[in-house]
Amino acid sequence: SLQNENNNQESLENKIDLNILENLKGLNNNVDEEILIKDYTKVVKKYQNKYKNKDLERKVIETLVAKGYNYKSVKALIEGMKQDD
Repeated sequence: SLQNENNNQESLENKIDLNILENLKGLNNNVDEEILIKDYTKVVKKYQNKYKNKDLERKVIETLVAKGYNYKSVKALIEGMKQDD
């Protein structure tokens, strides 16, 4: 019975650890997204006079991916920005 209680306690602790990790991942994604948005804004400002429309979008994606951002994340952000307009 005592052995059983210990096992239950351990599995509960493991679940709690997993929940904490999931929450941290969520927080981390939000922080990453905020940084991505800041960098996106900077890059757009830098290139918006030189490039237009698709060329601007291509240059922004190219620059952010070169900085190490995930292509899908950048593309999703750009699509999201288009919908907000």
